[in-house]
Amino acid sequence: MVSQNLNFLGFSKAKGIYQKAYEPYMEKREQAVMSLPIVIQEQEYRLLYSKTTLEPLYTKMIVLYNDGQVVFDTDETHRCLYASHGLTLYKEPESQFDYDVRQGEPKRRSSEIEGLKKLIDQGSGLFDQTEQEVIKNHLEYYIGLKEVGKPLSEVGQQLIDHKRELERSEKVTEEQLLSAIELYDERTKQRDAVERLLFSNGEYTRKDTNNLFRKHRRDIIKLIGRRTYRRIVNEIKGAENASPRIIRETNQVYERNMNSKTDFLTFLDQKPTVKEMFINQSEKVMDLAWILSSNYTK
Repeated sequence: MVSQNLNFLGFSKAKGIYQKAYEPYMEKREQAVMSLPIVIQEQEYRLLYSKTTLEPLYTKMIVLYNDGQVVFDTDETHRCLYASHGLTLYKEPESQFDYDVRQGEPKRRSSEIEGLKKLIDQGSGLFDQTEQEVIKNHLEYYIGLKEVGKPLSEVGQQLIDHKRELERSEKVTEEQLLSAIELYDERTKQRDAVERLLFSNGEYTRKDTNNLFRKHRRDIIKLIGRRTYRRIVNEIKGAENASPRIIRETNQVYERNMNSKTDFLTFLDQKPTVKEMFINQSEKVMDLAWILSSNYTK
């Protein structure tokens, strides 16, 4: 129901008055973790999750005031729970945010773009009309990646800066957490744009581009150089190998059964936003994991 582990920024083992306040609701061999204080309208809260040592997921949740008193109000609890999603963003490895930042490097993909432009400008006698169209489509793919790389890089750096701010903080405000959620929502939109380019290219262009580069290998190397040729060919292989992994991971997260690039492109058009997902998750936790819910059952 909840993340398999909460071993990330903002959560630690429950202790002191918070552990004591939670004990009446706990069973034997149950473990609890708590958030750092979350400040909402000058009131401080702690979110606690627990599970037994045999359970893979955290299945129980409660919210406490920072003095250890239980929060019984549904609206207060829900508001704190939704804001806490701004902490869970950072269970993702920081290397992923670093990857986003690198996408905006000014020279990234420049050699490939210039190489493909040269093939269009100087290869009219080498490629037939269909092949020229393939090269133009692949050039548009690279230009698209470069264009989306800048906003993705910017939001990736903002999320890293936000994480550094949280690492220095002993408490966090609702405004900070909601800001993080907004940033993560924007970052996901930009990543979706990258994946849309990746899968569209794979569905409609990549195979033809690969065949063309194999067929005219020597002539293309003469025009754009061996290094640029290899960069384009290696990207083709890397993108094609990445597609099944992305589909598999997305199936697990969103409980889908996609098998093809077309399936994935359709999914992107229907994909819920980050905020929609967090709203849905909050409602499920409130209904089934909040131990004061009328629907909670152990």
